[in-house]
Order: sequence, then structure tokens, then C-alpha cells
Amino acid sequence: AVSSTLVAILGPALALRGPDGAMHTAIDGMITHYRFTLACFALGLFFIQLSVISFMHMQYMWDIAGPVIVVVLAFTLYMLTSARRIYSLLRLRAETMVTG
Repeated sequence: AVSSTLVAILGPALALRGPDGAMHTAIDGMITHYRFTLACFALGLFFIQLSVISFMHMQYMWDIAGPVIVVVLAFTLYMLTSARRIYSLLRLRAETMVTG
């Protein structure tokens, strides 16, 4: 969270107010940290879902845990398909990236 906040604040500031060539440095740095932040976010969502499933499995009997686990898995599948659809729609491909 700290790195994504710093990148969101310092990247545009460097791009707008930095010396000549600072725009490219800022954009390259923001792209690098964007990928890392996106990976951390996706892993965080995955591990939250995994912890809910594990908790339900350990704390409750199957008559209660089973339906909850099925619902969590259904929402996880929905999140994955939605994320894949949105990512493929809004992804910036290397061949279409404008460079200077």
C-alpha cells in the first residue's frame, strides 16, 4: 500500500516538474511498480479467499462449511472471470505502447 501510494504521488510529480527526460523515467518507474502492485493485489485476494475456505473447514461441520465454501468458490470464479475480461479489455500491450 505504501509503495503504490508513493508511486501515485511521486510519479506524476516527477513527470510534471522534473528535469528534461524525467517524464520517461517517471513512466518507466510507474509501469514497473504497477505490475508489482497488481500482482500483490491479486495474491492478496487469492489468500483472503483461501483463508476463508480454511477457516470454514476448520471451525464448522460440513453441513455449514460446505455451502459457504461453495459460495466463496463461486464468487472467486466470478472475480477471476471478471478480472480476466477487464484486464484483456484495458491491458496496455507492448506493441501499442507509445514511447519517446
